Amino acid sequence: MKFKFFAVLTICSLILSAVGTVAAKPKKKLPPKTNDLLMMLPASDMAMTLDAKRLFDEGLPQMLSSNQPMLAQIFAKLDEVRDKTGIDARQFDQIAVGISAKKTSEKTYAFEPLILARGKFNPTSLISIAKLAAGEAFREEKIGERTVYVFSAEKMVKEAKSKTGNSILSGILDTMLDGLSRELALTAIDGETLAVGSLAQMRSMLEEKTRLGPELSYLVSRKAGSIVSFGGVVPDGLSQLIDLDNDALGKNLNSIRKIAAAMDVAGGMTSVWVSAKTVDAEQAKELKMTLDDLQQVGKILLGNSKGADKRVYTRMVENAKIVQTGTEVSLDIKVPQADLDILVGQLK
Repeated sequence: MKFKFFAVLTICSLILSAVGTVAAKPKKKLPPKTNDLLMMLPASDMAMTLDAKRLFDEGLPQMLSSNQPMLAQIFAKLDEVRDKTGIDARQFDQIAVGISAKKTSEKTYAFEPLILARGKFNPTSLISIAKLAAGEAFREEKIGERTVYVFSAEKMVKEAKSKTGNSILSGILDTMLDGLSRELALTAIDGETLAVGSLAQMRSMLEEKTRLGPELSYLVSRKAGSIVSFGGVVPDGLSQLIDLDNDALGKNLNSIRKIAAAMDVAGGMTSVWVSAKTVDAEQAKELKMTLDDLQQVGKILLGNSKGADKRVYTRMVENAKIVQTGTEVSLDIKVPQADLDILVGQLK
């Protein structure tokens, strides 16, 4: 039973960890289903959309085409979770995530996520699995016309965090898990949509107290149609959250007020786009100059490298496009499939 509830929590966590990603040519608006979910989210400081169907059908197969054992391992793990719990992550089509950030001390923030997942699955069945696995460790609350199931997730979150490892992505995942460590709320929005996350964010959404602001919706929509799109309002003192020896870079980071990012695979390319918006154009100019300097340093350090992977990194650095437009600085990196194959083929 413990495994089943842990699997529900893990799938939610994997959704949250998808923030690090890439983009195709911009379109005028998001796909309707994704946009519907995004507009349902409560007021948040960060938001993202994930085209889960494209991730499993196109993204992972293309990005891992040179490492079939790794691709097989990922899908085997999904099959294992499906067989043991009845939860098949590949049934998710579209996902939207909203995250609120509250400052708890000078250098720390508490993050409260809410996830909306839509696809070819039965939300009521997933809730039943979680209830059965949790035993008596949940309660029911009525919010509006909906019944919300609230689980005590502290023990399960601790177990999940112990399995995430020590990478940067693991650190992000652990931070998101902390937002669920008190209570995890679940409810069915309709016959194909599940809502899961912090009780406070769930209540805000269901009582229609707040909705995602137009500014944040715009940031997430900058690269519409991408597998992953992200937007956020940056907390004050961003450099305090990252250990930095470079005072200039820390100053540049502290000038950033809004960020957007996207990831996609298309036309034999995997592309990553990141945008940062500062308070004024002079700060944006300084940020661009710092990034230009880092690009030049990277070229020098990698210039004489002989390994195939190092030559790929050299091309990535050389081809990265850094552009300033007013108060915005954007970074655009496109990696041809042949280069990605070299990098991915070395992963184990």
